[in-house]
Amino acid sequence: MKISREAFQKYRSIYFEYFNEKGSTPGRERFARLTGLSELHSRHILFALDNIDVISGGGTAKIVGRDDDEMPTISAMRKGSPFSEAELFNLFGINPSVYLIDKLDCSSWDVSSSHAGEWSKTTNYKTAATFRKYDPGDDPEAWKAILIDTMKDFPTKKVSRVTPEPTGTGLFIHSTADAHLNMMAGEEETGEAMSFQKGVDRFKYASLDLFRKGLKIGFDRILLILGNDFWHSDQINTVHAPTTHRSTPVVTDILPFDAFKKGFQALLWLIDTASQYAPVDVVIVPGNHSEGKMTYAGFMIDMLYKDSTIVSVDSSANPFKLYEYGNSAFVVAHGHDNPNRMINTLPYRFKEAFGRTHFHEVLMAHKHKQVQYKNRYVDDDSGLVIRVLQAITGTDEWHNRQSFIGSIKGGYGMIVNPVTHIDYTFHGTIPLDGDLGEFE
Repeated sequence: MKISREAFQKYRSIYFEYFNEKGSTPGRERFARLTGLSELHSRHILFALDNIDVISGGGTAKIVGRDDDEMPTISAMRKGSPFSEAELFNLFGINPSVYLIDKLDCSSWDVSSSHAGEWSKTTNYKTAATFRKYDPGDDPEAWKAILIDTMKDFPTKKVSRVTPEPTGTGLFIHSTADAHLNMMAGEEETGEAMSFQKGVDRFKYASLDLFRKGLKIGFDRILLILGNDFWHSDQINTVHAPTTHRSTPVVTDILPFDAFKKGFQALLWLIDTASQYAPVDVVIVPGNHSEGKMTYAGFMIDMLYKDSTIVSVDSSANPFKLYEYGNSAFVVAHGHDNPNRMINTLPYRFKEAFGRTHFHEVLMAHKHKQVQYKNRYVDDDSGLVIRVLQAITGTDEWHNRQSFIGSIKGGYGMIVNPVTHIDYTFHGTIPLDGDLGEFE
């Protein structure tokens, strides 16, 4: 089926204008109303928009399929030379300020023909391109500006807060591990729908429930463990499909920039909430999913609170963070990098701190379930307790297929006595509907 280039651009523009506004493709009846076509013609045009030859000078262009619901993969062929990027934008009537070419491939082949006994050779070129929507994070300078603007949203007024009155004696360890913000999962595939906003709701609810329970006991200092796969993916733009830090593909539901900025706001919300109750020590623990993002966020948090008298931040590059309190020493790590060897070397790595203290624990995450045991990697008499903290995230398709389901989801809290070690442990509840309710 062939239509003029002008008609193609007109209907294509209407088609994508609707998609950008609604987030879905228009049906035949709606497209007929938008274009003024009959339903019969609308059906043919919609089909043509997916399978079409466009008349153009010196060649043809064809939509050959879609990689996703946002933009098509297209190909254009002509003799003599390949199409440039600018020519592709013009040929298909695509706005270069809204869309980028994600992938561009060019191939060529020679065709020989005979005329009046003389042979001639012509080179044909085929240019194929996949388009995607522009994201501010595509530009490194824009990404830098985004980070600066994000920090401007949270001025240093936080540092002037008066130290709160203690509610008791002891260290409150607050963990909301493995939030995996930006994870997308469908209820039909996994039994539980997950989205960025639902992840934030779970994070806030579990955090506040831990405070509600901790305040009933009382404490005079807080250790906030931040990170442990706080974000589901690690890329900062949409040049490539969403992946973890080590390039494992994942499925996400909002742009990377939005996920970073809104997630960063949630982290600052938690720090500010905690600092209302007691002085806060923040430990940044990057995980295997979002090591880059969490490292950047840690540096930014450290800068924001560098002059604070009640908030301290450990954003050091060492993946094994040591925290001492009274007679106890805690090593905080995500737990994805060779945990056996890590645990075996801790007495050497932190020999001075272990010599000063009597109780030694490793606080890890990563496994999305709660586990506690004496150090089975060394021996039962070593006195080193390995505590794997439970996760607050839902289940995505991969975990569902691997049957990693059934573990209790929520935050994890502990009240540590400075002399006799742990007095209380408790769970930060997540309601099934994720509604913050009275705690918001």
